[in-house]
Amino acid sequence: MLWTSRGLSRSYSEPPDSKQPSSMQMITCVLFTLVTLHVSTAAEADSCPAVCECTEWKMHTISCRDIDILPRFPAGTETLWLFETRLTSVPADAFAYLVNISWIYISVDVTLQRLERHSFHSLKKITHIQIRNAQILTYIDPEAFKHLPNLKYLEIADHPYITEIPANSFRGITSDVLTV
Repeated sequence: MLWTSRGLSRSYSEPPDSKQPSSMQMITCVLFTLVTLHVSTAAEADSCPAVCECTEWKMHTISCRDIDILPRFPAGTETLWLFETRLTSVPADAFAYLVNISWIYISVDVTLQRLERHSFHSLKKITHIQIRNAQILTYIDPEAFKHLPNLKYLEIADHPYITEIPANSFRGITSDVLTV
């Protein structure tokens, strides 16, 4: 509406060559932004963590040294090596999003004290878990290793401060698989 000096109003429309975006152009722009944001977030999640080394095509094997927290690993990770870390615990569902993980090695950790409930839970493709020389590991939750249908080898060795392993800590895991 446009007000004239006499107080009357009249309507007007934009000239046909106006540069105002249509509602369809606005929707397209918003959708493009959302898709781009999702793609960039997914690309970041599938990149090698800066503190680690990734080998093989598409980063299927990851080695991390001297970390104090677990970074986000690419979803396609199959083998994970954690050496000389400074982790204090392996938290619940630490690897749950790694649907292709088959091997996890944790070795020479001077600060690892605890394997929490569901630290290694429902990892459908995991075949090997090896935890060696975690110098002050003192506690393994009875449900740290649950629902691991393809587990063939579990080794927990060289932990001088583990004085007690709670009953049923390895329930569902046969002695053929377990080395303590």
